[in-house]
Amino acid sequence: MWRGVLALTFAVASQASARPPEGSSEAYARGEAQYQAGEFLAAAASFEEAYARERDPSILFNIAQAYRFGKACAKAADSYRRPTANSSNFLAPLHSGMLPSGSRIERIDLFVRDDSADVDVDIAVRLCRSWIDPDGTDPGGDCSIGGSSSGAPGDSVITVLPDYTIQYDGDPDNDGTDEVVNYVLAADFGLNGAPGFSSDLRLRGARILYRRQVSPAPAIATFNDVPTSHPFFQFVEALAASGITAGCGTGIYCPDSPLTRGQMAVFLAKALGLHWPATVLP
Repeated sequence: MWRGVLALTFAVASQASARPPEGSSEAYARGEAQYQAGEFLAAAASFEEAYARERDPSILFNIAQAYRFGKACAKAADSYRRPTANSSNFLAPLHSGMLPSGSRIERIDLFVRDDSADVDVDIAVRLCRSWIDPDGTDPGGDCSIGGSSSGAPGDSVITVLPDYTIQYDGDPDNDGTDEVVNYVLAADFGLNGAPGFSSDLRLRGARILYRRQVSPAPAIATFNDVPTSHPFFQFVEALAASGITAGCGTGIYCPDSPLTRGQMAVFLAKALGLHWPATVLP
């Protein structure tokens, strides 16, 4: 079965400000002017000054962008990943453009760096979901898996092995109604066993290893010659539901007929989404 790897970065759970915070306006305005003039490293220094005065998450993005266009890649990467605004909660939303529905998550790795030798800085990772009825009623949610690490300075990896299937619609609360389901990967910071923030901790990102699955077999057959008792029923139904095949005639699939090279090309091209040329940037 097809297997994939997804790399993630996190955003703070608090709302970022859309304007320069009080106390940092002068340095922030100077950084904006330098940025517009193409003086990217000078702009980064000004934004760093603004951030030192007021640790607002909106400034960190500007710092990272300035370093990036100034070709200071290591500093840009660190700025993209730095904890911000004294927040102890970080979120990375998951959606179908990242993880297709039916993906089975086999492993989650969280990459962190602890620069504190004196304080036990804790970090925990959770995979959470929330759901709501299509009419906007009866919301709910849960966090079903997690892992944590603490107390070891330096670079470390927190690994969780969830064996968890992503499904963006269904009935997670078993109330008889199909809900819209959303997922988020969360990272929580703590100090000495209690919730809290430390600027000594760097959350560098996460990696998710997942495997595609064949969808469960439906209750009713699409084709008369592939009934629910047929050994290939689940797989034929998955092809039909995905639009890869419409069968070989009215209401039949012809499961025992040979496949031509032309038919094989249709099956594979539709299944794999072939072929979109790569965009080459100048």
